[in-house]
Amino acid sequence: MESATFGHVREDGLVELPTGVALQFQLIAPPPRNQHSGVTATRDGKLAVCLHPWSWLGGRMNDPVLHSLTGVLQEQGYHILRYNSRAVGRSTGRASFTGFDEGKDLEAIVQWAAREVKDVSTVVIIGYSHGALITTLHPTLDQDPPPFKLAYVLLSYPLGTRGILTRFKGSYYEQKLDELVSAGKSKVLIAFGGHDEFTAFGKYNAWAAQLESKAFEEPDTGEKVLRVLAVPGASHFWLDETHDTLCAELSSWLSSLYVPNSASGA
Repeated sequence: MESATFGHVREDGLVELPTGVALQFQLIAPPPRNQHSGVTATRDGKLAVCLHPWSWLGGRMNDPVLHSLTGVLQEQGYHILRYNSRAVGRSTGRASFTGFDEGKDLEAIVQWAAREVKDVSTVVIIGYSHGALITTLHPTLDQDPPPFKLAYVLLSYPLGTRGILTRFKGSYYEQKLDELVSAGKSKVLIAFGGHDEFTAFGKYNAWAAQLESKAFEEPDTGEKVLRVLAVPGASHFWLDETHDTLCAELSSWLSSLYVPNSASGA
């Protein structure tokens, strides 16, 4: 019965979710491995889920910042899921003002996509701008062992406008992010710029320092689950050479997530 209602892709190309909406999506497989590319990362079982900016201001799955990350993700062997949130494009439903409904949609579409991609070992949720807020609503995995490794990327997190974008639920989103970095169950990459149009660099840096003080630290290695990329010259939109900096850091961070199966003897 579940297969008939959960994750059913309709003839019009929308995926029906148990949250009561059908979302427009693109699920892009990584290209065949090029033996001459020098890329050694596995091509199997890795999924990147991309969340676009606020729908009320025109955010949609073909957002140029998210689209610009395609090369990095494909080089790392990721399947890429982009989707229009509720009421965007051909997606059904009505956008919420708090983002809570969109958070439930995210949970559901991650579950669906993890089934669609064969033998998923790693899922990275990448939220840009308002999408970064929604990303923090996805819970960490409590199963032991977890079904896959889960990690989070928050790009241009809208700290300065968080209250307005969430109908003054900013304290709730603050709590969810604190829980995420302190739990120690998932790695988190946060990237922001010094010329962000919506949040002052000083405010970002103070916020990042607070998060780093709360971040879980691996007892054996001393490594924290949180990595912060602060780029002084970057705007909210990651233009020109600052985009290259972002892509290089993202590539390095993604590589750090991958542990070959042979290391565990599996």
